[in-house]
Amino acid sequence: MSVSGVFVFMFGLHVFRDLNGTASTWSKIYKESHGIRPEGFTFADVPTIKGMGFMYMLMGGGLAAMGIALPASQL
Repeated sequence: MSVSGVFVFMFGLHVFRDLNGTASTWSKIYKESHGIRPEGFTFADVPTIKGMGFMYMLMGGGLAAMGIALPASQL
């Protein structure tokens, strides 16, 4: 469980920090697939997707903490 939390956290970090253009690419792909102009507003704009990445970071941190705390409570 803690390993999956680390991977979810790292995925969220990539999206939140827009490393390798992750959030920008997701926004472009969403807009192109729905026929929206690149400058048009949607809820899939880069700041919103970065916020989603931050939520993934929080969930990953929680999973990692539970993966460590639950086995420790069984001792």
